[in-house]
Amino acid sequence: MKSTNTDVGNVNTIYSRYKTMRYLNQLTRRYTAFPNFINMLHPRTNYIPTLPVNLSMSISLRAGIELKKLADTYDECKRMVNDPRRAYRI
Repeated sequence: MKSTNTDVGNVNTIYSRYKTMRYLNQLTRRYTAFPNFINMLHPRTNYIPTLPVNLSMSISLRAGIELKKLADTYDECKRMVNDPRRAYRI
């Protein structure tokens, strides 16, 4: 079977999503008590994460940037499923 550009594109998309999910899981474990991003996105309660995205309140500049990425991604995922909840940003 011959590989097509579409096949390569699909593999790249899947790999890109996998790398993104690995990164989100790393950030989630680093800055929250959740074991992964999906558990933070769909907790067993009505929990809404509070993330210190304000750079002056963050541990470091890197932490502030990573926490903002985590909050932005959380918000976008909730927006995509018409869930009104958004991350609290302090």
